[in-house]
Amino acid sequence: MSDFLRLPVDCPHRSLDSLTPDATRFTVRGLIIAKDSPRLVNTRQGRQSSVLTITLRDSPSAYCQVSIWGDDGHVRTVSRDHARLGSVVDIVNASVRPPQNPAYRVSGGLPFSLSVSENRGSVVCCRLIDPSEVTVFERLRRQLLRPASEHVTLGQALRCATDQPQYASLLALIQRVHRPRQLTTREGRDTCRAQLILCDATCRSFPLTFWGPENCEAAAALRPGQVVSVVDCRVSSAGRFRSDAAEGTVDKRTVLIVDPLCSEAAALLSQAADLLETGGDLGAAAATANNEEIDEDVTDDVTEHAGHGAQRHLLHQQQVAPPLHAIHTVLTAFKLSSCPPPGVEYAIAFACLTELNIGSAESPPISLRCTVCAGRAAEPAAAGGRQAGCQNTGCAGAAMPPTEVASVTLEAADHTGTFHMRAQGQVLLQLCGLGSLDQLRSASQAHLSRVRSRLLFTRLKFYVRVVRATHLQPRPCMQLLACQPVDTQELAQCLRLSAL
Repeated sequence: MSDFLRLPVDCPHRSLDSLTPDATRFTVRGLIIAKDSPRLVNTRQGRQSSVLTITLRDSPSAYCQVSIWGDDGHVRTVSRDHARLGSVVDIVNASVRPPQNPAYRVSGGLPFSLSVSENRGSVVCCRLIDPSEVTVFERLRRQLLRPASEHVTLGQALRCATDQPQYASLLALIQRVHRPRQLTTREGRDTCRAQLILCDATCRSFPLTFWGPENCEAAAALRPGQVVSVVDCRVSSAGRFRSDAAEGTVDKRTVLIVDPLCSEAAALLSQAADLLETGGDLGAAAATANNEEIDEDVTDDVTEHAGHGAQRHLLHQQQVAPPLHAIHTVLTAFKLSSCPPPGVEYAIAFACLTELNIGSAESPPISLRCTVCAGRAAEPAAAGGRQAGCQNTGCAGAAMPPTEVASVTLEAADHTGTFHMRAQGQVLLQLCGLGSLDQLRSASQAHLSRVRSRLLFTRLKFYVRVVRATHLQPRPCMQLLACQPVDTQELAQCLRLSAL
């Protein structure tokens, strides 16, 4: 394997965009931005060979496919030791070939491909020493492959999804990472599967599925709170039993750019802090299609920048909430679940509190959140004596002090069904009969359990902000604005009116 460790003297370095179809004896240095798993193919000579396909990029606009041929052991060695996803490599003495089938390569790029075989050419993993070169490739690693204007929102992808897969580029924020799982296909082939849950201001939960060891390894390295550009993602409906949902799949054409250097990605992270200031309500307003409730984790409420106008509109809706005495609409669980017109409304619900997630060590009412990405922050004790900070290593606010957030979920039932709500901030303190966040912080679990027991099965008058169900948000979201003891005469009058 010595040919992988030294460069021929007569193969000077050239850039990808300077190559021509008749170019020979050259070396190209680039970043591997996409990689397929080695696979066996039958050659024209009737023999079986192994091939590894990678996508090489050496500048923001220049990239192409590189095929590495040889026996199975040779190709797997190259894949394992030299051609790793995200590494910088030298492609030495490759052949210039026509472009591959568009169905099996990243769209766009240069009008040719490169080929390296066991008998001609080599792949050398580079250990960069020059600081300027290190900076160039680190920046290249985060530069968008497609302009931000060519990315669609998750809501647009959802609306356009059909049974026939289509390709689209997405720019979104990672809400959750499901670790790889080993599976066996119907054909008896072993494989693995991983999944990301993406979100933005138009879609609360959008699954992105990875198949195969190479893709799953890339997915496992990602973290919630990171922004990702998914170029040429295969988008389709989630199946005949879920026509209101869509999903994305990473395949041979897909390239992932993590934490891209663009204003749209920066806006995604900056809006995470806005969610803390507004109580996560923007995330609630963007709750979407794949049938998930608003989670207790504020990380799940981070959203993507969908244009400053849309952001201001949503915040304006929150700021102009009417006073409680001006809210007269009475809501029942049946009305809420019967698909009323879409929009944001303020209403009253008379119901019995049946669940309050407070007083449990598994779900504390106060948590530390990053002020930049809204991800979980480490407690000082959990941080090994260091200052508490964001646990997302890719977050720019890792060194900034976190913010304390009080938030719990609750359920209430009336004579027609069950409401699912979220109580946050001052509303939560009033519900628990506490005057400040310090009192909630110092309250013992035993005290919180007594508060819970006192409130459970109490009939209350709930003032709520309701984000109605839409085709992007099949489940309504309810934020608790205030609650009061029930006036029996008022309740009787409302029940008579609702029966009419």
